[in-house]
This record gives sequence, C-alpha cells and structure tokens, in this order.
Amino acid sequence: MKVYITSSNAKRFINQVSLIDIDKTEEIYKIEFRWFNSYEIKDLLAFKLLYKNPEDFFKKYIKVKPISKNDNSFVGTKPAYHNIQNCEKLLSNFIKIKIPNKILVQGDKKINEFKVWDKDNSYLKSNQLDLFLNMMKKQFNLIETPEIEEFKNSGVEKKEDLNLNDLEIKIESLINDANNFYKKNSKNKIILDHFGVNSFIWKAEKEPYVNNTQYSNSEIWEILKEFDLNYKIHISELLKEYYKVKYNPELKFEGQLLEQLGFVPCWTCHKRDSDIDFLRSFIKNKNK
Repeated sequence: MKVYITSSNAKRFINQVSLIDIDKTEEIYKIEFRWFNSYEIKDLLAFKLLYKNPEDFFKKYIKVKPISKNDNSFVGTKPAYHNIQNCEKLLSNFIKIKIPNKILVQGDKKINEFKVWDKDNSYLKSNQLDLFLNMMKKQFNLIETPEIEEFKNSGVEKKEDLNLNDLEIKIESLINDANNFYKKNSKNKIILDHFGVNSFIWKAEKEPYVNNTQYSNSEIWEILKEFDLNYKIHISELLKEYYKVKYNPELKFEGQLLEQLGFVPCWTCHKRDSDIDFLRSFIKNKNK
C-alpha cells in the first residue's frame, strides 16, 4: 500500500546513507553545472534515487538501526507514515519531552513507565500540550514542568507550486547566470577555477590548502560567498525539488518498507479510515 511521509523524513533517509556507495555515473541534470564537488554530486544522486526508485534505495543504502535503550534524555513518538495525503498530522509539530532527573534516578523501571505513559497519551500531547504536561506532573508527582523540544513539521512541503517545466526554466536560468558570473571578469574566473568546487570554505573562512592565485583569503571568500548564496545553493535545492516533482511529487512510499525503518502508521489516519469503514458498513446494512 502506498502511503505518505513528510519532506523532512525524506531528507532524514539521506542522512542515513553512506554516500561513498552512491553511483556517480548517473546523470544529475541534462545541462552540466561544473562546480559541484564529489560529496554534493552524491548527495543529489541520493535524492534522485530515493524519489525515482525508493525500493532500490532502501535495499541498497538504508540499514535498519535499533533504537538505543541507553538514550534516556528525551522521549518522543516514532516517525509516522500517513494513509491520507491531507492528514492534519502531516502539518503538526513534533514534540519531545525531556525525562526529568526525578524519573531518571529511579532507574529503568520508572523510565519505562514514563515512556509508556507518554506514548499512551501522545494524541493529547499533540493537541492539548498544556493539559498533557499538567497530567504528567500529577501522574509522576513532578514539581517542575518537564522540558520540551518542539520541531516544526515540514508537511509534504510545497515550496512553490512549480511544474517540471517551471523548474527546468529556473534551473537553467540559474546555471546560465552562474556561468555569466564566472565570465564576468578575470578575478571571478581565477577564483572559481581554483576554489569553485569547494565554495563552502567561505562559511568558516577556511584558508585554502593551496593558494596559487594573486588574491587574498578575504577576496576569495567574498567571491565564493556571492557565488554560493546566489547560484550554487539554489541550483542544488531546485534539483532536489525537480527530482521530487518528476518522480514522486506526493512523497508516496510503500508502508511495509517504512515499517522496516521504524515508522509507525499515523493514528489519526487509522482512526479516520476506521470511522469511514464503519460509516460505509452502517449505510450498507441500513439500505438492505
């Protein structure tokens, strides 16, 4: 069965991949952009494979990792997949609760009790957080309100409602603008010929290993920063969006594959499906 996930979870898969194993012979795009380094090329191709052939991607590159039993700092729900594309939980924020020291010092049994209670009341946590926290304090005799971390969910993440043609126009326009920036003057040409592939060095003002140009470090960082922010980063992000729109615009994946990676079915989707099935059955029996 095809199900939906958020864009942030799709990106999480890429972070689990050993990019060493990615096949670099695959075409990135029909028009060449010459300033991607080896890591950036593999990162792009990992996204392409994930969207184009997720079954192959999971089989080749994702290794299922058991949840560490020693990680007692925070407790939160597992990532979920959704049967319904417009499920409200695709857009709801993800909340993690820090396990209070009062619970930690009581050992594994109490910690497990705390985690089970958190899981059993997860729906309340997502919808009425203040009530959830007050109930937790009473349940475990806590004086202080437990610390939380809240992460904004990405949904299916429609940055712009762009079709393939729109994306191609934007990508090719930016590549053309990047080439014009390169040709603008001899300074840009020299710096990008030497350091364009590793343009990221401007971020930490990292000194080039070898500088055979007549330009200072600060001049190099200035050109690389302009090139990176105005062209390279945008081209990379647009290419990832292009792969998604071309191969898997709705971010549909096989539920069985996701369950092997620790995903669980969304409770809200499951309940809605159950309610719909019950209603259909009721109407059918009533009309007999």
